Amino acid sequence: MRKLKEHKVLFLPDDKEIKIAEGKTVLDATRELGIEIQSICGGTGACGKCLIQVKDGEYTSHNINSSPDHLSPLNNMEKEHMSPQELKTNYRLACLAGIYGDVVIQIPEDSRLYKHVILESGRKRDIIVNSAIQSYYVELSPPSLQDQRGDLERLAKKLQDIHRLKDLGEDYQVLQKLPCRVRKEDWRVSAVIWDDKEICDLYGGKKLDAYGIAVDLGTTTIAAYLCELTTGNCVSVKSTLNPQIDYGEDVITRINYCIKNRKGTRQLHRAVISAFNQLIEELCAEANINNNDIHEMVVAGNTIMHHLFLNINPDPIGHSPFPPALKKPLNIKARDLNLKINPGANVYLPPLSSGYIGADNIAVILAEEPYLKEEMHLIIDLGTNAEVVVGNKDQLLCTSSPTGPAFEGANISFGMRAAEAAIEKIRIDPKTLEPSLKIIGSDKWFPESKKIRPRGLAGSGIIDGVAELRKAGLIDSSGKFIFNRDTERLVKDDRGRSQYVLAWAKDTKIKRDIVISQQDIRSVQLAKAAVYVGGRMLMEQLGIKEIDRIILAGAFGNYIDKENALVLGLFPDCPLDKIDSVGNASGDGARLALLNKDKRKEAEKVALNILHIEKSSDPDFQEDFFQALAIPHAEDPFPTVENLLPENNKK
Repeated sequence: MRKLKEHKVLFLPDDKEIKIAEGKTVLDATRELGIEIQSICGGTGACGKCLIQVKDGEYTSHNINSSPDHLSPLNNMEKEHMSPQELKTNYRLACLAGIYGDVVIQIPEDSRLYKHVILESGRKRDIIVNSAIQSYYVELSPPSLQDQRGDLERLAKKLQDIHRLKDLGEDYQVLQKLPCRVRKEDWRVSAVIWDDKEICDLYGGKKLDAYGIAVDLGTTTIAAYLCELTTGNCVSVKSTLNPQIDYGEDVITRINYCIKNRKGTRQLHRAVISAFNQLIEELCAEANINNNDIHEMVVAGNTIMHHLFLNINPDPIGHSPFPPALKKPLNIKARDLNLKINPGANVYLPPLSSGYIGADNIAVILAEEPYLKEEMHLIIDLGTNAEVVVGNKDQLLCTSSPTGPAFEGANISFGMRAAEAAIEKIRIDPKTLEPSLKIIGSDKWFPESKKIRPRGLAGSGIIDGVAELRKAGLIDSSGKFIFNRDTERLVKDDRGRSQYVLAWAKDTKIKRDIVISQQDIRSVQLAKAAVYVGGRMLMEQLGIKEIDRIILAGAFGNYIDKENALVLGLFPDCPLDKIDSVGNASGDGARLALLNKDKRKEAEKVALNILHIEKSSDPDFQEDFFQALAIPHAEDPFPTVENLLPENNKK
């Protein structure tokens, strides 16, 4: 087979070089070298975040003659994402620029992927510990000519006589360990039992402690909690970015990657398993335990993350009627998933509700328990796909609201993940129309303190920005800029597009003006309308007009300003003291299921009884969506924040 022609690519300022096959993209080269750059759309060219600059000239120290002509021709999609100045100075999108000669590539500061701020904590919760893993110490009588029972039968009979454990099965590794271990330990051993059904491991002497890991497997981040299963204590918490981000920021781009690449599902599966094993190593190192002492894991993720974790092709979920491969709860051996915990450990995955309502949402419901309460709850787990739940002990309804990636930073001019130097909070003075910015990594507001200069907008900052523009009278209820205000910050770019300047180029880390554009506002309106209509539709299905309590779950829900979210019209009106941000409720639900096996039965009952409502079944959806585009809404009242709107606040 003829080998493909290869070309040299040098990346600056990293000073990393690679030889790569002709026709591969610059993004492919960064992935192979481990250089992390933004690729929110998964390499389709849709987000425009992977901007790179091609150098022109001789680089003799690397024996490279670089030229923009050594990349594939510039296409129309690239032109849409770039300014005239960028086009003149040889900027390209890494995902669309094919390599056909030796090149030197400069990676700009704002194209790089920075360490994400990951929310690990949730509410403080009292958990009744009743783990599926129990360890029992027994002293066996050795065999004799009068007692020639097998070692396994001897152990099983003792466990039955003393601990009333009947009809126990056994993991294969127990059979391998048993003969030598009982003799070496003078017939004194501790048997690890899973769910009163199986002997899953065997230790010499008395060892009653055992460990488990609860994992919130998110599209963007993974958070893992190492717990001692007899006390319920959480002894270590670790988190990381989901490495599948390299193949797409949201679930749709990952499904598409699996469709277009024959080995795509396996690649994404291996990527997430590798991340799990790295987290396991870090958890064990911090807690100073052996990974073989981890006997159970609970994994809560959305339906696509669930399938990819199991190496199941998610393609059918991408097409109506969006069926998952399975919905029931699963118990799988760790060895079958190549997880570096005890090979006989059980991995429990809670049930799914539908193709787009996954085990993570079931975990949130398990943590918040609306099914036990009189109060009417609205629970929103915000992300690229917002899960919305409405109800109480009488009935729970749920729906999925595809918000698009605007809240994660995509489709936003200077959007980025919640990483250092991202703007996370914004305030605009209604008199001076000047902004103040809270930047991740700094405890003071910008520009009073310029210790850390901004490089982009986090999702919480985007919501703040649009709401503050509305409160300051810089945009109207339709989201359009009002240009009769006395401020130099309302400008038009070189293509005549309206925007508000949050930070001037001289004050930013990227040496460019950071702005909120008219198109950014529109993207936020589309996303917030999807969430609002989802909640309102479920309320109408239940015949209710008011919500008693709103729960904002997830990292994004934890960081957004509740008042500004109401001004924006992200959800129906509710008194501010009845709106709770509960942090990583999915992680809390996973811990509950890990530490109390009865909670798994609750989760399974919830999954069976919760009613999933498709928006397509609502004949009024289009009209309701159109009205929800207004800020905060075209018709629905918002008495809690009405005095903050300029039309109601004129003296």
